[in-house]
Amino acid sequence: MKKWIESFLIWGKFEKRFAANTVLAYENDLNQLQIWLQKQGKTFEKARHQDLTDFLIEKRMKGYEFSSIARSLFCLRMFFAWLQKEKFRTDNPAEILESPKLWSNLPELLSPEEIDHLIQCVRGPKKIALRNRAILEVLYGCGMRVSELAGLRFENVNMKDHFIICTGKGSRERIIPFGRRVKTALWKWVHEGRPCFPGSEKMDHVFIGQKKTHLSRQHIWKEIKILALRANLKKNIHPHIFRHSFATHLLAGGGDLRVVQQLLGHADIMTTQRYTQVDRTDLIRRYRDHHPRARK
Repeated sequence: MKKWIESFLIWGKFEKRFAANTVLAYENDLNQLQIWLQKQGKTFEKARHQDLTDFLIEKRMKGYEFSSIARSLFCLRMFFAWLQKEKFRTDNPAEILESPKLWSNLPELLSPEEIDHLIQCVRGPKKIALRNRAILEVLYGCGMRVSELAGLRFENVNMKDHFIICTGKGSRERIIPFGRRVKTALWKWVHEGRPCFPGSEKMDHVFIGQKKTHLSRQHIWKEIKILALRANLKKNIHPHIFRHSFATHLLAGGGDLRVVQQLLGHADIMTTQRYTQVDRTDLIRRYRDHHPRARK
């Protein structure tokens, strides 16, 4: 496969007049694809359209920018057209790859391991650490918008039956269940951390700060940015990334699209639909790992 990459780049340099930077970028793209295909037990000869789509989706999930994904897509189109032209393949699986516009709409995500790492990196005085851990657990465990979390009041949290009544965009109410980790983090914050803030007993909001008022969206953003630097994760980490991760991980675990739509509070299911594009790689991997026909 290495010889094909070298021959393609020579052809591109002398016949298509690729710039030096383009040659280097395409070489990197094709080397990445070769390694990725080898892990799947495939070669350039056996690669299918779906394999190339999975490869591009995984690059986006790893945090590559839209411009990088778009360039990789164009590279694959040219490379497989060249393979077909040189009779190394009878078809071009990259010919009908979707428009690069698709990749600009795919949300950035955190893996469950990265989220655990972030939570473990929470530091500071006990009352601040308990609050910030609870914030992260609720953002990821409930998929709430940061504005919804900032406005959350005690009257909307049912600790006994494990659900939150959330009012989102358009004043639409929805019920969001939560699990053990969210409950534990909330309980510790409410009973051990929150009472340490002056005037806390007079405030209705769940998450409060030092200035006898509830936390603003901006304050939550700031806390998460500080935490992201401490965790040293090479991604653009912000409150909304937990909502993206919540939706994608639910779908990866077998969640129904309509249920995820309701949990997120989306008026249009097409807004929720984009998470199925991101989730596709995990579903395909699960199929290959567990279906007897996929392993042969």
